[in-house]
Amino acid sequence: MAGNDIVILDTSASRYHARIDLNPQNDTLFLFDLDSTNGTFLNRVQVRDPQSLKHNDVIRIGLHTLEITNQQEQIQSEKFPKPHNTHQLTRELVLESIDQHGILLSEVAARLNTILDLNEALQAVSTMMKTAMGADRCEVILKEKFDQLTELGFARSLAQQAIQSGSAVVVQDAQSGPTPSKSAALLNIYAAMVVPVVSSDEILGVIYVYKSRPRARPFSERDLQLAVAIGNQAALTIQRMQLLERVRKEELISSLLHRFLSPQEAEYIMERYYSTGTLPSLDEHNITIIAADICDSTQLAERLGSKRFSKVLENYYHTMTEIVFDHHGMLNKYMGDGLMAIFGMPQQPPNPEVRAVSAAIDMLNRLDHLNQILGEHIKVGVGVNSGLAMAGYVGTQDYVEFTVIGYPVNIAWGLESLARPNRILIGHPTYQCVSGKFRITPLGNLEIKTRSEPIQAYEVLR
Repeated sequence: MAGNDIVILDTSASRYHARIDLNPQNDTLFLFDLDSTNGTFLNRVQVRDPQSLKHNDVIRIGLHTLEITNQQEQIQSEKFPKPHNTHQLTRELVLESIDQHGILLSEVAARLNTILDLNEALQAVSTMMKTAMGADRCEVILKEKFDQLTELGFARSLAQQAIQSGSAVVVQDAQSGPTPSKSAALLNIYAAMVVPVVSSDEILGVIYVYKSRPRARPFSERDLQLAVAIGNQAALTIQRMQLLERVRKEELISSLLHRFLSPQEAEYIMERYYSTGTLPSLDEHNITIIAADICDSTQLAERLGSKRFSKVLENYYHTMTEIVFDHHGMLNKYMGDGLMAIFGMPQQPPNPEVRAVSAAIDMLNRLDHLNQILGEHIKVGVGVNSGLAMAGYVGTQDYVEFTVIGYPVNIAWGLESLARPNRILIGHPTYQCVSGKFRITPLGNLEIKTRSEPIQAYEVLR
């Protein structure tokens, strides 16, 4: 009859997959496979001929299972339930669980291996387990969220027992058993199962599944085996996703470092990242800053047009970056038509002031050559200043950049605005370190935009 049809939403199921007949004379059930494409399985064995069904038999169609329950036998077994069990996750239990559900797990693995997003993969695991066990809720909770169990809607005490013991916890009567859980009562949890997701003795998370219906079928030994087996697959998936995320993050950081550091310095920082998992954070450093900017860039862009101007900028940035790297400096950032370079970070050679001034001179010399090649008359201003500033890497999981903030930076940009055209102005702290090494003329006290009071400035002559 049409009213007796059970619809299974599974791509592995045929339109008319299997049939269960009842013999009313002896209350016997028989299972028939209707020549389905992917087969019908009874207790993990494919059905070829009609099979009689008994209490606790399990039918599997695709990823879905149907458990046969004889109410009389169920009532008898419920008189003496096992209200609270723990199962140590031994290697033998894991292997047995995988063996008992090999076909199902191969389908689960095939599905998970096509997913590249961790949250999507965990949701897929949860959905498959919820469907297979007839549970009301199932979720894979990563260890980063163990302190949010209550907010997520799960009884904390049960999860903590599983986490602390490293064992699977099965509770058949969470509200009125020998050790009732107050949080389980508040969350309307009757039967619950918590299985740690473990890799190399490290708990990566837990699979938490529960039923909120008082008359729901308790979790069986088969449910536990299935949870352990899928938990093992989930651990592999989490490891794969974490590895992909680590590789993606390392590629992002490596790309960033090779943009702004010389190859040797980039490798130095990456080695630190591999060993510590972090980049140097903001800290106080005695550094020297180069601030360089193209003069009258707006008028230059209007005259050249956007396409020609972008080509000029590309050549300009490439040339200036090479100079910074040649003098073991660090390119902090490009700023429209300007750039800022840093000298004096811990991984760099000594005498940052001398290297910075040398780099500034090379910038103007190479600019003359660049103008000849491009047939243009690009003019720049270069400001150099030294002092204590905060420098380091800041950002989020998806974005990171090297940042420098402080008084010496502001002075460098203030000097740059006065160094027109093609001049190099340096502050007094830099002058004190390079005096006698370059041709320098004092300019006296100059007023700059970033300071309310004049500062001592000097010009480096080529």
